[in-house]
Amino acid sequence: MGLQLLARNATARPPAPSSAEMLPAWQIMLVSCCVALAALTFGMVVVHWRWKIDSRDFNPLFLSAAAGFIAGLALLDQMADAVTDIPAAGAFACFLAGIVFMYALERVLLEHVHPHINETTVLQKKPAGARALAAPWRKVPCPDAECGDCDDAADTKSLAARGGAWVEWMSVASVLLRLAAWLVHGFMDGALIGSATSTSNLVALGCAMGACSVVDVSALLVSLSSAGLQSLTWATCAVVALVLTIPIGSAVFTWAVGLLQPAVANALGYLRACSAGVLIYMVVFEMAPPHVHTKLANLKLLTAFCLGVGLSYGFDRIGSIES
Repeated sequence: MGLQLLARNATARPPAPSSAEMLPAWQIMLVSCCVALAALTFGMVVVHWRWKIDSRDFNPLFLSAAAGFIAGLALLDQMADAVTDIPAAGAFACFLAGIVFMYALERVLLEHVHPHINETTVLQKKPAGARALAAPWRKVPCPDAECGDCDDAADTKSLAARGGAWVEWMSVASVLLRLAAWLVHGFMDGALIGSATSTSNLVALGCAMGACSVVDVSALLVSLSSAGLQSLTWATCAVVALVLTIPIGSAVFTWAVGLLQPAVANALGYLRACSAGVLIYMVVFEMAPPHVHTKLANLKLLTAFCLGVGLSYGFDRIGSIES
C-alpha cells in the first residue's frame, strides 16, 4: 500500500512531445552544448584552482549541504521519475539493489577500508590508534575518533599492496559506479532539454539545467573525493564525462521520440532507480559530516543538509514547470 501511495502521489514530469511538436534538432543541440560548456568551464575552475584532494578538507557545512543536495536529487528527482515510468515495486527493487551492490563491493569485496586516513596512518585495535587518528580531524571536538575495531585496517593503498591488482581494480570499479550514477543524471538533464516544445521553453529549460549542472559538478567532485579519488587528472576526466552526457542525452532523446519512446521510458526508469540507490549509498556511508557533540554545531549541519535538499527540489521544480 505504501508503494502504491508513493507512486500515486509522485509528481510526474510532462509527457514527452511527439516528433511533430519537437523543435529543430540544431536549436536543441545548441542550447544543450551551451549548458555543457558552462558546466565544463565551472568544473575546470574548481578542479584546477579550488580542488581539495581529501574530502575532510571541505568545510563540514559544505559537505552537509552537498549530501543534502545528492539525497534530494536521488529521492525527489530520480526516484520520483522512476515510479512514474515503471511499477513502484520494480523501482524500489532497483533502488535497494543499487545500495546493496555498492555495499557488497566496498565492504565485502574490498574489505573495510578507511579512505580518509593519510598514507602513513594505520588504525590499530588499541585505543591509542584511535586517539592518533583524531589529530588530523581538527574539526572533530571529540577525544577519540569513532571507529570500530578492525582486523588489520589500513588505507586503500596499503590494502591494494596486500591484495594485488584485483583489489586495485575493485577500487577503480567502485569509483566508476559512483561516476555512472552522475552520468545517468546528466543524461536525464540533457533529455529534459530535448523535450522543449517552443523556443521560449527551450531557453527557460537551458537556464534551469545550466544552473543545475553547475551545482552537479560541485557535488560530483565532493562525492568522488569522499570515495578516495586522489588524482586531478581523473577528476578532470570525471567532469568532462559528466558534461558530455548533457548533449548526448539531448541527442538521444530527440532521435528516440516517436520511435522507441515506451521502451526507452521503461529502461530509463529502472536506470534512474538504480542510480538513486547508488547516490543514497554515497550520502549515508561516505558523506556524513564529522561527529560533534555541541547542539549548535549539529543544528548548523542539519540546516545545511536541509538547504541542500531544498536546492535540489527547487531545481527539479523549475525544470518541471518550465517543461
